[in-house]
Amino acid sequence: MVNKFLSKIYLEKCIEDDRLNRVIDSTIIAEGAWPGKEQQLQAFAALALRCISEVAEDRPIMIDVSKELRKIHRFGTQKRYESGFDLKRALMILFVVDFRVFSVEYICERSLILQMFSHCRKLNLKPSGVPGGWCARALHSINYRYINLAIMQISELDSDMDLENNDLLFLIGGMATCWETKKDKKVNKETAFIRNGSKLLENLVHICNGKCNSIRRFSATELEKATNNYDPRKLLTRDSGYKLYKGFLQGRPVSVKKFKDGDKEYEHCFNDIVYASKMSVHKSFVKLLGCCLETQIPILVFEYVGDRTLRDCLRGFEDARCRPLLWIPRSKIAMDMANAVAFLHAAFAKPIVFRNFKPSNILLDDNHEAKLSDFSYSISISEGESHVRDVVKGTLGVIAPEYVITGNFNEKLDVFNFGVILLVLLSGQTLYDRSRPAKEIFLLRHVEKSIEDDRLNKVIDSTIIAEGAWPGKEQQLQAFAALALRCISEKEEDRPPMIDVSKELRKIHRSAISCRQQQG
Repeated sequence: MVNKFLSKIYLEKCIEDDRLNRVIDSTIIAEGAWPGKEQQLQAFAALALRCISEVAEDRPIMIDVSKELRKIHRFGTQKRYESGFDLKRALMILFVVDFRVFSVEYICERSLILQMFSHCRKLNLKPSGVPGGWCARALHSINYRYINLAIMQISELDSDMDLENNDLLFLIGGMATCWETKKDKKVNKETAFIRNGSKLLENLVHICNGKCNSIRRFSATELEKATNNYDPRKLLTRDSGYKLYKGFLQGRPVSVKKFKDGDKEYEHCFNDIVYASKMSVHKSFVKLLGCCLETQIPILVFEYVGDRTLRDCLRGFEDARCRPLLWIPRSKIAMDMANAVAFLHAAFAKPIVFRNFKPSNILLDDNHEAKLSDFSYSISISEGESHVRDVVKGTLGVIAPEYVITGNFNEKLDVFNFGVILLVLLSGQTLYDRSRPAKEIFLLRHVEKSIEDDRLNKVIDSTIIAEGAWPGKEQQLQAFAALALRCISEKEEDRPPMIDVSKELRKIHRSAISCRQQQG
Protein backbone atom coordinates (compact mmCIF):
# COMPACT_ATOMS: atom_id res chain seq x y z
CA MET A 1 0.00 0.00 0.00
CA VAL A 2 2.88 2.34 0.88
CA ASN A 3 4.64 1.50 -2.39
CA LYS A 4 1.45 2.22 -4.37
CA PHE A 5 1.03 5.53 -2.55
CA LEU A 6 4.68 6.50 -3.23
CA SER A 7 4.29 5.54 -6.92
CA LYS A 8 1.29 7.85 -7.14
CA ILE A 9 3.25 10.73 -5.58
CA TYR A 10 6.20 10.07 -7.91
CA LEU A 11 3.93 10.05 -10.99
CA GLU A 12 2.25 13.29 -9.92
CA LYS A 13 5.66 14.92 -9.34
CA CYS A 14 6.96 13.82 -12.76
CA ILE A 15 3.91 15.28 -14.51
CA GLU A 16 4.19 18.49 -12.49
CA ASP A 17 7.90 18.88 -13.40
CA ASP A 18 7.28 17.97 -17.06
CA ARG A 19 9.39 14.80 -16.64
CA LEU A 20 6.78 12.22 -17.67
CA ASN A 21 9.33 10.35 -19.81
CA ARG A 22 10.99 9.07 -16.62
CA VAL A 23 8.03 6.81 -15.83
CA ILE A 24 7.13 5.72 -19.36
CA ASP A 25 8.14 2.23 -20.45
CA SER A 26 11.31 2.31 -22.56
CA THR A 27 9.58 0.12 -25.18
CA ILE A 28 7.05 2.89 -25.84
CA ILE A 29 9.83 5.48 -26.14
CA ALA A 30 11.95 3.23 -28.38
CA GLU A 31 9.23 2.88 -31.02
CA GLY A 32 9.71 6.54 -31.89
CA ALA A 33 7.64 9.70 -31.87
CA TRP A 34 4.88 11.07 -34.07
CA PRO A 35 2.66 14.15 -33.84
CA GLY A 36 0.31 13.93 -30.87
CA LYS A 37 1.95 10.95 -29.17
CA GLU A 38 3.19 13.01 -26.21
CA GLN A 39 -0.27 14.52 -25.63
CA GLN A 40 -1.79 11.03 -25.68
CA LEU A 41 0.64 9.77 -23.04
CA GLN A 42 -0.03 12.81 -20.84
CA ALA A 43 -3.79 12.30 -21.13
CA PHE A 44 -3.35 8.60 -20.36
CA ALA A 45 -1.30 9.35 -17.22
CA ALA A 46 -3.70 12.06 -16.05
CA LEU A 47 -6.61 9.66 -16.40
CA ALA A 48 -4.72 7.04 -14.38
CA LEU A 49 -4.18 9.57 -11.58
CA ARG A 50 -7.87 10.45 -11.48
CA CYS A 51 -8.74 6.76 -11.25
CA ILE A 52 -6.50 6.24 -8.20
CA SER A 53 -7.77 9.27 -6.29
CA GLU A 54 -7.90 8.58 -2.54
CA VAL A 55 -11.42 10.00 -2.24
CA ALA A 56 -13.92 7.65 -3.88
CA GLU A 57 -16.21 10.39 -5.19
CA ASP A 58 -13.27 12.01 -7.01
CA ARG A 59 -12.79 8.94 -9.21
CA PRO A 60 -14.57 8.93 -12.60
CA ILE A 61 -17.20 6.30 -13.33
CA MET A 62 -16.03 3.44 -15.55
CA ILE A 63 -18.13 4.43 -18.56
CA ASP A 64 -16.36 7.82 -18.62
CA VAL A 65 -12.98 6.10 -18.33
CA SER A 66 -13.91 3.92 -21.29
CA LYS A 67 -14.97 6.93 -23.39
CA GLU A 68 -11.79 8.85 -22.63
CA LEU A 69 -9.57 5.89 -23.47
CA ARG A 70 -11.43 5.47 -26.76
CA LYS A 71 -10.68 9.10 -27.63
CA ILE A 72 -6.99 8.66 -26.78
CA HIS A 73 -6.77 5.51 -28.89
CA ARG A 74 -8.54 7.01 -31.91
CA PHE A 75 -6.53 10.22 -31.76
CA GLY A 76 -3.33 8.20 -31.58
CA THR A 77 -4.22 6.05 -34.58
CA GLN A 78 -5.15 9.02 -36.74
CA LYS A 79 -2.07 11.11 -35.89
CA ARG A 80 0.28 8.19 -36.42
CA TYR A 81 -0.92 7.49 -39.94
CA GLU A 82 -1.29 11.15 -40.90
CA SER A 83 2.43 11.48 -40.15
CA GLY A 84 3.18 9.02 -42.95
CA PHE A 85 4.44 6.25 -40.63
CA ASP A 86 4.75 2.90 -42.43
CA LEU A 87 2.41 3.89 -45.27
CA LYS A 88 4.33 1.74 -47.75
CA ARG A 89 3.04 -1.35 -45.98
CA ALA A 90 -0.59 -0.20 -46.01
CA LEU A 91 -3.10 -1.94 -48.26
CA MET A 92 -6.61 -0.87 -49.13
CA ILE A 93 -9.57 -2.97 -50.00
CA LEU A 94 -12.46 -1.37 -51.89
CA PHE A 95 -15.18 -3.36 -50.23
CA VAL A 96 -16.25 -4.04 -46.72
CA VAL A 97 -15.14 -7.62 -46.27
CA ASP A 98 -13.98 -9.44 -43.18
CA PHE A 99 -13.70 -13.12 -43.93
CA ARG A 100 -14.60 -14.02 -40.36
CA VAL A 101 -17.87 -12.11 -40.59
CA PHE A 102 -19.30 -12.44 -44.08
CA SER A 103 -18.93 -14.92 -46.93
CA VAL A 104 -17.20 -12.98 -49.69
CA GLU A 105 -18.31 -15.32 -52.46
CA TYR A 106 -21.89 -14.25 -51.94
CA ILE A 107 -21.10 -10.56 -52.16
CA CYS A 108 -18.73 -10.26 -55.10
CA GLU A 109 -16.66 -12.55 -57.26
CA ARG A 110 -13.38 -13.66 -55.73
CA SER A 111 -11.51 -12.59 -58.86
CA LEU A 112 -12.87 -9.07 -58.44
CA ILE A 113 -11.58 -8.88 -54.86
CA LEU A 114 -8.12 -10.01 -55.99
CA GLN A 115 -8.15 -7.49 -58.83
CA MET A 116 -9.07 -4.73 -56.38
CA PHE A 117 -6.13 -5.64 -54.17
CA SER A 118 -3.81 -5.56 -57.16
CA HIS A 119 -4.92 -2.04 -58.05
CA CYS A 120 -4.86 -0.81 -54.48
CA ARG A 121 -1.28 -1.79 -53.86
CA LYS A 122 -0.28 0.74 -56.52
CA LEU A 123 -1.98 3.64 -54.72
CA ASN A 124 0.05 6.28 -52.94
CA LEU A 125 -1.47 7.35 -49.62
CA LYS A 126 -1.09 10.98 -48.62
CA PRO A 127 -2.35 12.99 -45.62
CA SER A 128 -5.71 14.65 -46.01
CA GLY A 129 -8.07 16.86 -44.08
CA VAL A 130 -11.01 14.62 -44.86
CA PRO A 131 -12.87 14.09 -41.54
CA GLY A 132 -12.48 10.61 -40.14
CA GLY A 133 -9.93 9.34 -42.60
CA TRP A 134 -7.13 9.81 -45.09
CA CYS A 135 -7.08 10.75 -48.76
CA ALA A 136 -5.81 8.20 -51.25
CA ARG A 137 -4.71 9.55 -54.64
CA ALA A 138 -4.39 7.00 -57.40
CA LEU A 139 -1.39 6.67 -59.68
CA HIS A 140 -3.12 3.81 -61.46
CA SER A 141 -5.44 3.89 -64.47
CA ILE A 142 -8.56 3.34 -62.38
CA ASN A 143 -8.38 7.11 -61.93
CA TYR A 144 -10.12 7.43 -58.57
CA ARG A 145 -10.13 11.05 -57.45
CA TYR A 146 -10.23 10.35 -53.75
CA ILE A 147 -11.57 7.80 -51.31
CA ASN A 148 -12.34 8.35 -47.66
CA LEU A 149 -10.83 5.55 -45.60
CA ALA A 150 -10.96 4.37 -42.03
CA ILE A 151 -8.69 1.83 -40.37
CA MET A 152 -10.77 -0.99 -38.95
CA GLN A 153 -8.48 -3.80 -37.92
CA ILE A 154 -5.58 -6.07 -38.80
CA SER A 155 -7.14 -9.08 -40.51
CA GLU A 156 -5.82 -12.44 -41.53
CA LEU A 157 -6.61 -12.98 -45.21
CA ASP A 158 -6.33 -16.07 -47.39
CA SER A 159 -2.73 -17.04 -48.09
CA ASP A 160 -3.20 -17.01 -51.86
CA MET A 161 -3.65 -13.23 -51.68
CA ASP A 162 0.06 -12.99 -50.92
CA LEU A 163 -0.36 -10.62 -47.98
CA GLU A 164 1.85 -10.45 -44.93
CA ASN A 165 0.29 -10.80 -41.48
CA ASN A 166 1.28 -7.24 -40.56
CA ASP A 167 -0.40 -5.65 -43.57
CA LEU A 168 -3.27 -3.44 -42.58
CA LEU A 169 -6.73 -4.00 -43.93
CA PHE A 170 -8.47 -0.76 -44.72
CA LEU A 171 -12.23 -0.66 -45.07
CA ILE A 172 -14.22 1.96 -46.83
CA GLY A 173 -15.86 4.44 -44.47
CA GLY A 174 -19.43 4.27 -45.70
CA MET A 175 -20.45 7.77 -44.60
CA ALA A 176 -18.23 9.86 -46.84
CA THR A 177 -17.01 7.75 -49.73
CA CYS A 178 -16.82 9.63 -53.02
CA TRP A 179 -14.91 9.34 -56.27
CA GLU A 180 -14.85 10.54 -59.84
CA THR A 181 -14.09 8.68 -63.04
CA LYS A 182 -14.66 9.20 -66.72
CA LYS A 183 -17.46 6.64 -66.82
CA ASP A 184 -20.29 8.00 -64.67
CA LYS A 185 -22.48 4.92 -64.95
CA LYS A 186 -19.73 2.59 -63.83
CA VAL A 187 -18.77 4.93 -61.02
CA ASN A 188 -22.34 5.17 -59.75
CA LYS A 189 -22.55 1.38 -59.57
CA GLU A 190 -19.20 1.06 -57.83
CA THR A 191 -19.93 3.90 -55.43
CA ALA A 192 -23.30 2.40 -54.52
CA PHE A 193 -21.68 -1.03 -54.19
CA ILE A 194 -19.13 0.23 -51.66
CA ARG A 195 -21.55 2.48 -49.76
CA ASN A 196 -24.16 -0.26 -49.48
CA GLY A 197 -21.59 -2.88 -48.56
CA SER A 198 -20.32 -0.69 -45.76
CA LYS A 199 -23.83 -0.07 -44.47
CA LEU A 200 -24.67 -3.77 -44.67
CA LEU A 201 -21.66 -4.79 -42.59
CA GLU A 202 -22.39 -2.03 -40.08
CA ASN A 203 -25.95 -3.31 -39.62
CA LEU A 204 -24.82 -6.93 -39.43
CA VAL A 205 -22.41 -6.12 -36.63
CA HIS A 206 -24.89 -3.89 -34.78
CA ILE A 207 -27.95 -6.12 -35.04
CA CYS A 208 -26.58 -9.65 -35.03
CA ASN A 209 -22.89 -9.45 -34.14
CA GLY A 210 -21.88 -10.03 -37.75
CA LYS A 211 -23.63 -13.41 -37.95
CA CYS A 212 -26.11 -14.12 -40.72
CA ASN A 213 -26.97 -16.75 -43.27
CA SER A 214 -25.25 -16.52 -46.64
CA ILE A 215 -27.04 -14.73 -49.46
CA ARG A 216 -26.22 -14.30 -53.14
CA ARG A 217 -25.16 -11.18 -54.94
CA PHE A 218 -27.09 -10.18 -58.08
CA SER A 219 -26.21 -7.53 -60.63
CA ALA A 220 -28.60 -4.72 -61.56
CA THR A 221 -28.62 -6.00 -65.15
CA GLU A 222 -29.67 -9.48 -64.03
CA LEU A 223 -32.66 -8.13 -62.13
CA GLU A 224 -33.73 -5.80 -64.94
CA LYS A 225 -33.75 -8.79 -67.27
CA ALA A 226 -35.52 -10.99 -64.71
CA THR A 227 -38.42 -8.52 -64.36
CA ASN A 228 -38.51 -7.38 -67.99
CA ASN A 229 -37.21 -3.98 -66.87
CA TYR A 230 -39.71 -3.89 -63.97
CA ASP A 231 -42.72 -4.36 -66.19
CA PRO A 232 -45.85 -3.01 -64.39
CA ARG A 233 -47.67 -6.18 -65.44
CA LYS A 234 -45.28 -8.16 -63.21
CA LEU A 235 -46.17 -6.12 -60.13
CA LEU A 236 -47.27 -8.39 -57.26
CA THR A 237 -47.96 -5.83 -54.55
CA ARG A 238 -46.91 -2.36 -53.48
CA ASP A 239 -46.45 -0.37 -50.31
CA SER A 240 -45.70 3.25 -49.54
CA GLY A 241 -41.97 2.50 -49.65
CA TYR A 242 -41.50 -0.27 -52.23
CA LYS A 243 -42.88 -2.36 -55.09
CA LEU A 244 -42.67 -6.15 -55.32
CA TYR A 245 -42.29 -7.71 -58.78
CA LYS A 246 -42.39 -11.25 -60.06
CA GLY A 247 -39.27 -12.27 -61.96
CA PHE A 248 -37.40 -15.29 -63.25
CA LEU A 249 -33.76 -16.11 -62.52
CA GLN A 250 -32.32 -19.22 -64.16
CA GLY A 251 -35.85 -20.37 -64.89
CA ARG A 252 -36.90 -20.07 -61.26
CA PRO A 253 -39.65 -17.65 -60.17
CA VAL A 254 -38.55 -15.06 -57.62
CA SER A 255 -39.95 -11.92 -55.98
CA VAL A 256 -37.90 -8.77 -56.58
CA LYS A 257 -38.35 -5.96 -54.07
CA LYS A 258 -37.48 -2.49 -55.32
CA PHE A 259 -37.51 0.36 -52.79
CA LYS A 260 -38.34 3.96 -53.59
CA ASP A 261 -35.56 6.53 -53.26
CA GLY A 262 -35.35 8.18 -49.85
CA ASP A 263 -33.46 8.17 -46.56
CA LYS A 264 -36.23 6.25 -44.75
CA GLU A 265 -36.37 3.62 -47.46
CA TYR A 266 -32.58 3.26 -47.34
CA GLU A 267 -32.72 2.39 -43.62
CA HIS A 268 -35.74 0.13 -44.09
CA CYS A 269 -33.99 -1.76 -46.87
CA PHE A 270 -31.01 -2.71 -44.70
CA ASN A 271 -33.30 -3.68 -41.86
CA ASP A 272 -35.05 -6.01 -44.28
CA ILE A 273 -31.78 -7.56 -45.49
CA VAL A 274 -30.30 -8.21 -42.06
CA TYR A 275 -33.40 -9.53 -40.29
CA ALA A 276 -34.67 -11.54 -43.28
CA SER A 277 -31.26 -13.23 -43.64
CA LYS A 278 -31.54 -14.39 -40.01
CA MET A 279 -35.01 -15.87 -40.58
CA SER A 280 -34.28 -18.20 -43.50
CA VAL A 281 -34.25 -21.15 -41.06
CA HIS A 282 -37.95 -20.66 -40.27
CA LYS A 283 -40.57 -21.91 -42.70
CA SER A 284 -43.07 -19.13 -41.97
CA PHE A 285 -40.88 -16.24 -43.18
CA VAL A 286 -40.30 -15.37 -46.82
CA LYS A 287 -36.73 -16.48 -47.58
CA LEU A 288 -34.20 -13.88 -48.72
CA LEU A 289 -32.16 -15.28 -51.63
CA GLY A 290 -29.87 -12.33 -52.23
CA CYS A 291 -29.56 -8.67 -53.11
CA CYS A 292 -28.10 -6.21 -55.58
CA LEU A 293 -25.81 -3.57 -54.06
CA GLU A 294 -25.12 -1.69 -57.30
CA THR A 295 -28.13 0.63 -57.07
CA GLN A 296 -28.52 3.65 -54.80
CA ILE A 297 -30.87 1.59 -52.62
CA PRO A 298 -30.23 -2.17 -52.79
CA ILE A 299 -32.74 -4.35 -54.59
CA LEU A 300 -33.74 -7.52 -52.73
CA VAL A 301 -34.53 -10.95 -54.15
CA PHE A 302 -36.85 -13.27 -52.22
CA GLU A 303 -38.30 -16.68 -52.86
CA TYR A 304 -41.55 -16.56 -54.82
CA VAL A 305 -44.46 -17.51 -52.57
CA GLY A 306 -47.36 -16.52 -54.81
CA ASP A 307 -49.15 -13.48 -56.11
CA ARG A 308 -51.68 -13.25 -53.28
CA THR A 309 -51.67 -11.64 -49.87
CA LEU A 310 -54.06 -12.10 -46.98
CA ARG A 311 -55.61 -8.78 -47.94
CA ASP A 312 -56.33 -10.11 -51.45
CA CYS A 313 -57.81 -13.41 -50.28
CA LEU A 314 -60.10 -11.88 -47.69
CA ARG A 315 -61.86 -10.13 -50.54
CA GLY A 316 -62.97 -13.60 -51.67
CA PHE A 317 -64.86 -13.59 -54.94
CA GLU A 318 -63.85 -9.99 -55.66
CA ASP A 319 -60.37 -11.24 -56.53
CA ALA A 320 -60.29 -13.88 -59.27
CA ARG A 321 -56.89 -15.17 -58.05
CA CYS A 322 -58.27 -16.24 -54.67
CA ARG A 323 -60.49 -19.05 -53.50
CA PRO A 324 -62.76 -18.21 -50.55
CA LEU A 325 -60.81 -18.36 -47.30
CA LEU A 326 -62.68 -20.79 -45.04
CA TRP A 327 -62.45 -21.22 -41.26
CA ILE A 328 -59.85 -24.01 -41.01
CA PRO A 329 -57.34 -22.29 -43.36
CA ARG A 330 -57.84 -19.06 -41.41
CA SER A 331 -57.11 -20.78 -38.11
CA LYS A 332 -53.96 -22.30 -39.65
CA ILE A 333 -52.77 -18.92 -40.95
CA ALA A 334 -53.24 -17.48 -37.47
CA MET A 335 -51.36 -20.39 -35.87
CA ASP A 336 -48.43 -20.20 -38.33
CA MET A 337 -48.08 -16.44 -37.98
CA ALA A 338 -48.18 -16.71 -34.18
CA ASN A 339 -45.41 -19.34 -34.32
CA ALA A 340 -43.33 -17.02 -36.49
CA VAL A 341 -43.66 -14.05 -34.14
CA ALA A 342 -43.03 -16.19 -31.06
CA PHE A 343 -39.80 -17.27 -32.77
CA LEU A 344 -38.78 -13.61 -33.16
CA HIS A 345 -39.45 -12.94 -29.49
CA ALA A 346 -37.83 -16.03 -27.98
CA ALA A 347 -35.16 -17.45 -30.29
CA PHE A 348 -32.54 -14.72 -29.97
CA ALA A 349 -30.51 -13.14 -27.18
CA LYS A 350 -31.94 -9.81 -28.33
CA PRO A 351 -35.72 -10.23 -28.81
CA ILE A 352 -36.91 -8.91 -32.18
CA VAL A 353 -40.06 -6.80 -32.38
CA PHE A 354 -41.57 -7.18 -35.87
CA ARG A 355 -43.66 -3.98 -35.68
CA ASN A 356 -45.20 -4.27 -39.14
CA PHE A 357 -48.25 -6.51 -39.02
CA LYS A 358 -50.83 -5.91 -41.72
CA PRO A 359 -52.73 -8.19 -44.13
CA SER A 360 -50.60 -7.14 -47.12
CA ASN A 361 -47.44 -8.43 -45.40
CA ILE A 362 -48.81 -11.97 -45.08
CA LEU A 363 -48.22 -13.79 -48.38
CA LEU A 364 -50.23 -16.88 -49.32
CA ASP A 365 -49.53 -19.65 -51.81
CA ASP A 366 -52.13 -21.69 -53.71
CA ASN A 367 -52.73 -23.89 -50.65
CA HIS A 368 -53.18 -20.90 -48.33
CA GLU A 369 -49.81 -21.57 -46.66
CA ALA A 370 -48.81 -18.25 -45.10
CA LYS A 371 -45.41 -16.56 -44.90
CA LEU A 372 -44.58 -13.30 -43.16
CA SER A 373 -42.65 -10.63 -45.05
CA ASP A 374 -41.17 -7.13 -44.67
CA PHE A 375 -38.81 -6.45 -41.77
CA SER A 376 -38.60 -2.74 -42.62
CA TYR A 377 -39.69 -1.61 -39.15
CA SER A 378 -38.21 -4.45 -37.10
CA ILE A 379 -35.99 -3.62 -34.14
CA SER A 380 -34.07 -5.58 -31.48
CA ILE A 381 -34.34 -5.03 -27.73
CA SER A 382 -30.87 -4.82 -26.19
CA GLU A 383 -29.85 -7.46 -23.67
CA GLY A 384 -30.84 -6.44 -20.15
CA GLU A 385 -33.45 -3.95 -21.40
CA SER A 386 -37.21 -4.45 -21.12
CA HIS A 387 -38.27 -1.80 -23.65
CA VAL A 388 -36.95 0.13 -26.62
CA ARG A 389 -37.80 3.68 -27.70
CA ASP A 390 -38.29 4.79 -31.30
CA VAL A 391 -40.38 7.11 -33.45
CA VAL A 392 -43.89 5.81 -34.06
CA LYS A 393 -44.06 3.58 -37.15
CA GLY A 394 -46.78 1.29 -38.38
CA THR A 395 -50.26 1.14 -39.83
CA LEU A 396 -53.15 3.18 -38.49
CA GLY A 397 -55.57 1.04 -36.54
CA VAL A 398 -52.90 -1.49 -35.56
CA ILE A 399 -50.56 0.50 -33.31
CA ALA A 400 -50.69 -0.15 -29.55
CA PRO A 401 -51.70 2.82 -27.34
CA GLU A 402 -48.54 2.88 -25.17
CA TYR A 403 -46.40 3.17 -28.30
CA VAL A 404 -48.41 6.10 -29.63
CA ILE A 405 -48.34 7.93 -26.28
CA THR A 406 -44.75 7.34 -25.11
CA GLY A 407 -42.74 5.93 -28.02
CA ASN A 408 -41.67 3.08 -25.71
CA PHE A 409 -42.54 -0.52 -26.54
CA ASN A 410 -41.51 -4.16 -26.23
CA GLU A 411 -42.71 -7.54 -27.55
CA LYS A 412 -46.24 -6.79 -26.33
CA LEU A 413 -46.52 -4.28 -29.20
CA ASP A 414 -46.49 -7.24 -31.61
CA VAL A 415 -49.09 -9.01 -29.48
CA PHE A 416 -51.42 -6.02 -29.87
CA ASN A 417 -50.76 -5.84 -33.62
CA PHE A 418 -51.36 -9.56 -33.93
CA GLY A 419 -54.65 -9.29 -32.05
CA VAL A 420 -55.89 -6.88 -34.70
CA ILE A 421 -54.83 -9.36 -37.43
CA LEU A 422 -56.89 -12.04 -35.64
CA LEU A 423 -59.88 -9.70 -35.86
CA VAL A 424 -59.21 -9.27 -39.58
CA LEU A 425 -59.19 -13.06 -40.04
CA LEU A 426 -62.37 -13.41 -38.01
CA SER A 427 -64.30 -10.62 -39.69
CA GLY A 428 -62.84 -10.53 -43.19
CA GLN A 429 -63.01 -6.76 -42.95
CA THR A 430 -60.34 -4.16 -43.66
CA LEU A 431 -58.41 -2.28 -40.99
CA TYR A 432 -59.92 0.99 -42.18
CA ASP A 433 -63.31 1.40 -43.83
CA ARG A 434 -65.09 4.73 -44.39
CA SER A 435 -68.37 2.95 -45.07
CA ARG A 436 -68.64 2.04 -41.38
CA PRO A 437 -70.12 4.52 -38.86
CA ALA A 438 -67.80 7.44 -38.07
CA LYS A 439 -66.73 6.09 -34.66
CA GLU A 440 -66.15 2.61 -36.12
CA ILE A 441 -64.01 3.45 -39.15
CA PHE A 442 -61.12 1.51 -37.62
CA LEU A 443 -61.77 -2.23 -37.30
CA LEU A 444 -60.66 -2.27 -33.67
CA ARG A 445 -63.30 0.26 -32.65
CA HIS A 446 -65.91 -1.49 -34.81
CA VAL A 447 -65.36 -4.79 -32.98
CA GLU A 448 -65.35 -3.12 -29.55
CA LYS A 449 -68.68 -1.43 -30.33
CA SER A 450 -70.16 -4.70 -31.57
CA ILE A 451 -69.18 -6.42 -28.31
CA GLU A 452 -70.69 -3.58 -26.27
CA ASP A 453 -73.95 -4.03 -28.21
CA ASP A 454 -73.80 -7.84 -27.83
CA ARG A 455 -73.64 -8.42 -31.57
CA LEU A 456 -70.27 -10.15 -31.99
CA ASN A 457 -71.83 -12.71 -34.35
CA LYS A 458 -72.46 -9.90 -36.81
CA VAL A 459 -68.71 -9.29 -36.96
CA ILE A 460 -67.88 -12.82 -38.15
CA ASP A 461 -67.19 -13.05 -41.88
CA SER A 462 -70.17 -14.27 -43.90
CA THR A 463 -67.85 -16.72 -45.73
CA ILE A 464 -67.21 -18.55 -42.45
CA ILE A 465 -70.92 -18.68 -41.67
CA ALA A 466 -71.85 -19.77 -45.21
CA GLU A 467 -69.64 -22.87 -45.11
CA GLY A 468 -72.00 -24.32 -42.53
CA ALA A 469 -71.86 -25.44 -38.92
CA TRP A 470 -70.37 -28.50 -37.27
CA PRO A 471 -69.96 -29.56 -33.64
CA GLY A 472 -67.42 -27.38 -31.87
CA LYS A 473 -67.16 -24.69 -34.56
CA GLU A 474 -68.99 -22.05 -32.53
CA GLN A 475 -66.77 -22.68 -29.49
CA GLN A 476 -63.67 -22.37 -31.68
CA LEU A 477 -64.84 -19.02 -33.04
CA GLN A 478 -65.64 -17.79 -29.54
CA ALA A 479 -62.21 -18.87 -28.25
CA PHE A 480 -60.58 -17.20 -31.26
CA ALA A 481 -62.45 -13.93 -30.62
CA ALA A 482 -61.70 -14.03 -26.89
CA LEU A 483 -57.99 -14.51 -27.59
CA ALA A 484 -58.00 -11.59 -30.03
CA LEU A 485 -59.59 -9.37 -27.38
CA ARG A 486 -56.96 -10.34 -24.80
CA CYS A 487 -54.24 -9.49 -27.30
CA ILE A 488 -55.62 -5.99 -27.85
CA SER A 489 -55.89 -5.18 -24.14
CA GLU A 490 -55.14 -1.52 -23.52
CA LYS A 491 -52.51 -2.31 -20.87
CA GLU A 492 -49.52 -4.23 -22.19
CA GLU A 493 -49.22 -6.30 -19.01
CA ASP A 494 -52.73 -7.69 -19.64
CA ARG A 495 -51.74 -9.09 -23.03
CA PRO A 496 -50.53 -12.72 -23.16
CA PRO A 497 -46.96 -13.45 -24.32
CA MET A 498 -46.74 -14.55 -27.93
CA ILE A 499 -45.74 -18.10 -27.05
CA ASP A 500 -49.05 -18.50 -25.15
CA VAL A 501 -50.97 -17.03 -28.08
CA SER A 502 -49.28 -19.58 -30.34
CA LYS A 503 -50.19 -22.51 -28.06
CA GLU A 504 -53.83 -21.43 -27.81
CA LEU A 505 -54.17 -21.02 -31.57
CA ARG A 506 -52.68 -24.48 -32.08
CA LYS A 507 -55.40 -25.93 -29.82
CA ILE A 508 -58.11 -24.06 -31.73
CA HIS A 509 -56.78 -25.21 -35.12
CA ARG A 510 -56.45 -28.84 -34.04
CA SER A 511 -59.94 -28.76 -32.61
CA ALA A 512 -61.28 -27.36 -35.89
CA ILE A 513 -59.64 -30.15 -37.92
CA SER A 514 -60.72 -32.89 -35.50
CA CYS A 515 -64.33 -31.72 -35.29
CA ARG A 516 -64.58 -31.29 -39.05
CA GLN A 517 -63.23 -34.80 -39.69
CA GLN A 518 -65.66 -36.31 -37.19
CA GLN A 519 -68.54 -34.66 -39.01
CA GLY A 520 -67.26 -36.21 -42.24
